[in-house]
Amino acid sequence: MCMLRWVADAQRTLGRPAEAAAGFREVLAHTLGSGDLAGQSAARIGLGRIGLGRIGLGRIALDAGDAAEALRQLRAADELGRRSGQSLVRALAAEPLARALLASGDAPAARGLLEETLAGCRRMEARPLLARLESALAELPA
Repeated sequence: MCMLRWVADAQRTLGRPAEAAAGFREVLAHTLGSGDLAGQSAARIGLGRIGLGRIGLGRIALDAGDAAEALRQLRAADELGRRSGQSLVRALAAEPLARALLASGDAPAARGLLEETLAGCRRMEARPLLARLESALAELPA
């Protein structure tokens, strides 16, 4: 399933959203069947990222349908991260969820989520993720 998720993410990056979505849906179906909460979260993060597109955090301009679906998927990913009890699983959903919150017009929630997640990443010393979250926070409008 990890390989399929990586392929789906590569397809998303290459601008093939339909193929990427099919891959993420397959991962989601398998992980639902096996009870793998981290895998479910990863699949939903991928589906949410497709809805967000490849626009930077501070420059999101999406139609309401895409933003709403992205927000739904990413909130589900965040909840799965909470249920898994693994801080890192939840932290991986933070940056795309913050983008979706910003796209929906809730910049304060995006900022709060990033600040909370940054504190947790500092405690875990998750340096690559920490750098990504710091960058996302810096891109938020003042």
